[in-house]
Amino acid sequence: MLAAEGPTNPLTDLGLTVAPWHLRVGAFLVDEFVLSMVFGFVATLLGVAVNVDPNADIATVFAETQRAMQPYVPILYVVEVLVRWPWCVVGWSPGKWLFGLRVVDAEGKAPGIRRGLTRAAFTLASELPVFLGFLWALFDRERRTWHDHLAQTWVVRKPRD
Repeated sequence: MLAAEGPTNPLTDLGLTVAPWHLRVGAFLVDEFVLSMVFGFVATLLGVAVNVDPNADIATVFAETQRAMQPYVPILYVVEVLVRWPWCVVGWSPGKWLFGLRVVDAEGKAPGIRRGLTRAAFTLASELPVFLGFLWALFDRERRTWHDHLAQTWVVRKPRD
C-alpha cells in the first residue's frame, strides 16, 4: 500500500493502492492480445503476405511473419500509439478493466490527453529492450514502469464506487 511508503508519494492521502505485479501482468497479456488482433487486421489491410509451408514448425512461422512485417514496423508503431492513447487518456484498457486496475495521475484522476499520449508513445520504450521498462516495476518502490515515470502516472487498484 502506498501509505506505508512514505509522505513523498502523491497518492498517499488519496487512499489508493498500487496495483500488484501479478494483476499488471494479467492486464498486460490481455492488452497485448487485443493489440495483436488489431495488428493482424491492419496487416491484412496492408496486404502483408506470409508464405510458409503448412508443415513448418512454429519457429519458422514466427521468423517468416517477423520478416514479412519488418517494412511495416513504423505503421504498426503508429497504430499501437493510436490504440493505446484512448486507453491511457481514460485510465483503463481492456486488460486493466478486466483486472480492476486504473491508471491515474498524482491527483488520482484519469491521465487526460497529454499524459495519455505521453504514456502511449513511450510504452514502446518500455517494451523494446526485452521489456526492461516493464520489469523495472518489479524493483521500483512505487511499482512504476518507465512510461509511468515519463507520463507521471501510477497503476492502482480501481477504487470502489
